[in-house]
Amino acid sequence: MPIITYENIDVETLTKEPAPYGTTMAPGDHSIKVTATLKVDGAAASHDSTLGFEEGTANVMGKGGNPITPNRDGTFTITSAANGAIEFYFFYDKEVIFTPYMLAADDQSQKMDLPEYIAFMTVKPVIGNFGYPVIENILKGVIQIDPSQTIIPVSLPRMAIANYSDWKQAKTALLVQGAKTQIYFGDLAEVITNGYPVSVAELNTDGTGENIFRYMFFNGETAEDGNYVTYTAVLNDDADSRPTDLRNEHEIARMYNYNTEITSPTQPIDFWFPLPTAPTGDYQLGNSIQIELRLDAYEHGTNTSKHGHVTATTLGLAQSDFDAATKNGYIVIPFTPSGGNLDDYSMSKDGVLGSFEIDYTVMDSSGRVLGRPIDTIVGSLNTGGPRSREK
Repeated sequence: MPIITYENIDVETLTKEPAPYGTTMAPGDHSIKVTATLKVDGAAASHDSTLGFEEGTANVMGKGGNPITPNRDGTFTITSAANGAIEFYFFYDKEVIFTPYMLAADDQSQKMDLPEYIAFMTVKPVIGNFGYPVIENILKGVIQIDPSQTIIPVSLPRMAIANYSDWKQAKTALLVQGAKTQIYFGDLAEVITNGYPVSVAELNTDGTGENIFRYMFFNGETAEDGNYVTYTAVLNDDADSRPTDLRNEHEIARMYNYNTEITSPTQPIDFWFPLPTAPTGDYQLGNSIQIELRLDAYEHGTNTSKHGHVTATTLGLAQSDFDAATKNGYIVIPFTPSGGNLDDYSMSKDGVLGSFEIDYTVMDSSGRVLGRPIDTIVGSLNTGGPRSREK
């Protein structure tokens, strides 16, 4: 039996955005090119190979972008040219994580070394379902990175873990667009434990360039989106000013009367915060609580996503606040929108509402971050009509 080998294997990238639904297959922005050289007993030759998928699926095109019809078993036959050249493309119009394989058609022990996972994944999806990726060491919207760090950990939000707790065999992917595009894959059970190890070298760390973080689940048949978040980042060698022990606060900030809707761009909002009844832990006289809103919706009358981050209110803690908490079980932190910072966060053209998340930061008197909440409240957002109304 001849010995088949695959050499000079090159996979263009591990991820691209899927094509708009119904798009005609063609090489380009929504395809991933794979090339290699096939040899038979050490000499380049024309030979059939079988391309298939252990998990997930994709469409396949041959050289020049000609669609390849799948075999009855769902595999594809790829034939190398007389000089051994192999060229094919993955293409898909849906989000997916897939595991491809290629074998010599007449000898399944001869296998091409392809990546374990490849994904078609939208960078900025419309509203995701499970909250934002959790990134530590953030101070006033900027990731603070120790210059000695080579990676930063990024975790799944607790809401995502809770919703997918029965699907630990599902695959996940974290897409990061910074100085370079990175993508990290893993089994859900592994990512819940260890998070995603994001390379610092491939982030923008000049304090101005954006870094987009976005995760996705794939359960073998369908993909589900998490929200994306955008941060700048800096290298900070001052250990005292870098925040630590984030996502360690058990108190949850809520809206007045447990409301979970924002429908007016101008109506003041009262936040309820369950402050301890006496100074304790991170809640000391002179420390402060900064309420933040993450906003995800659509431009009015379109399906174009619109995102924002509003620092709503900073409250310096005084004895009167602890006295109020003793009386009511919580304190009220008021917020009045200004400068149009809540304007025109609309539902989509298709009637899908936006969402908001209430986050907060506890800081000491110097502005050093002491903690953020383990859990957050997420609600519906529509301040751009036509269902927008004052509350």
